[in-house]
Amino acid sequence: MKFISSSGQFLALVFVFSSFALSQVSAQTTYTSVSDGAWTSGATWSGGSAPSTAADWSSPNKDIEIYHDITRSGSLTLGGGYHRYVDIYDTLTVTGTLTVSENSGSYPETIVTVKSGGAIIAAALTVQQSSYLLIEDGAHVVISGTLNNNWNSTTIENAGYLEVYDFNNNGTFINSGELVVNNDFTNHYDFTAAFGGTTTVGNDLISNGNMTVPSGSTLDVGNDFYLHDGKTADIDGVMSVAGDVTNNGDIDVDATDGAFVVGPDGSYSGNAISGGGDCGDSGGGCCGGGCATLPVELLSFGVEQEVSGTRLTWVTGSEINNEFFTVEKSLDGKTFVHQATIKGFGSTTDKQFYEWMDMTTGSGVTYYRLSQTDFDGTTEVLGMKALNVSSLEGSVSLYPNPVAQGETLHFSGAVPERLIVFNQSGQIVFDQQAVSQKFDLSGDMKPGLYFIKVFSGGHSVTKRLFVK
Repeated sequence: MKFISSSGQFLALVFVFSSFALSQVSAQTTYTSVSDGAWTSGATWSGGSAPSTAADWSSPNKDIEIYHDITRSGSLTLGGGYHRYVDIYDTLTVTGTLTVSENSGSYPETIVTVKSGGAIIAAALTVQQSSYLLIEDGAHVVISGTLNNNWNSTTIENAGYLEVYDFNNNGTFINSGELVVNNDFTNHYDFTAAFGGTTTVGNDLISNGNMTVPSGSTLDVGNDFYLHDGKTADIDGVMSVAGDVTNNGDIDVDATDGAFVVGPDGSYSGNAISGGGDCGDSGGGCCGGGCATLPVELLSFGVEQEVSGTRLTWVTGSEINNEFFTVEKSLDGKTFVHQATIKGFGSTTDKQFYEWMDMTTGSGVTYYRLSQTDFDGTTEVLGMKALNVSSLEGSVSLYPNPVAQGETLHFSGAVPERLIVFNQSGQIVFDQQAVSQKFDLSGDMKPGLYFIKVFSGGHSVTKRLFVK
């Protein structure tokens, strides 16, 4: 009887446990996008209801799958009281701050994965409290403001393309893809530029944590580098600093392949670097066994939208057997089209300045890739930049095109508030405010190709115009 009673109690326990497990499975919710649209619209999601825009504590296991172009006007928090997976296969645009947060150490982490071909475009990004952001190869994340990796229990792994304005790293960051920080990078915890990873910092790099630049990876700093007391920077790849270096920690450069380069306008102060070579007290230098093999020392690479188009600028600190540079452009960050070839300086230890203007920048995100080719045909990709241009594309058209000298050009769609006409050399041939939806071409405009930049509602778009 005891055996039967115990067995009965055991069966009851199994039944209770099974019922609990089934209740948890039934509570599982997956929001799947079914069309392009707003995050808050039920029509965007399967089931007709939208996921919360804030941390969701209502029930466990709420996952999100994004297969379409989704926009959140305002801020958005992914995470909550229970384990949440968010997989992004298309584009998530957030006009405010995107937060990835688990919110409490007593609950499982939130894992956001930007899949290959997927993208995040946001004004700011914060990753905090035991959360993960994983950016796959072929994925793109562009943040116009600050990226905060807020806790030592958070992890960001980038195998794709990540561009931010400022980066504050208080967690673990591993970069095997392309990281572009347009302004300052402050590292308080662990930063690893994994094999094949490239990191470009436009201004200062301040490291209060440990850094690793392994063989096959590069780290370029556009201004000053400061390493805090008791912290290490292990350089087995290539790290270059255009400005001043203050080493209060331990910079260890591999004596065989590593290279630590200080630009000609920079200086070096602090503890001695391990690895040999002369980084120079002033006027620049190079430490490490890899110094002799650097074809081009890239000090900076910038992309800026101007009235007449997009200006690309780059500066080299030295060049060895550099025949030419190549500029390529892409709309998806994967398929690039050749745009221009710019002659290099051959071999030089002097700083060289280069620029190229793209007169045909469209709306949305455009990616630019810069590479260099030696006289022996060896090519190296130096960097990639993204530019996000506000859209008027599709809302403005002009006709007839081609148009004859002295003929009237008509606009359809948005009413132009300002109109600028450029020739192929980038010179302004016409600039007028308060334009109506028609414009009489000057008889002085010779036959050929022109570019018309139309401004309306705070946005702009550039169109090609052929005068016959």
